[in-house]
Amino acid sequence: MQTDFSLERSEPDDQHDSEANPPSSLALADAINTRCPRSGKPIVASSLAIYRGYTVGFCNQHCRDDFAANIEQRPNDRKFFDDAISKQGRD
Repeated sequence: MQTDFSLERSEPDDQHDSEANPPSSLALADAINTRCPRSGKPIVASSLAIYRGYTVGFCNQHCRDDFAANIEQRPNDRKFFDDAISKQGRD
């Protein structure tokens, strides 16, 4: 199963891969979650990403980057975001 996911950089970088690391354009207010799926801490603007076409957040870049690198091995994180999408009627 391939999952639609991309990282968001907190600062623009002209040398980035545009698909894996799009330019900074995500807003904290657009995130479908307010708490990190792992720690329960509030999400931060520097740790946003796109999952299934929706803005999602983590409490730090380590959580975000680990999810991106191991998305298929992180079913709890995926379920957290999938549930958030479903609850908003956006599935």
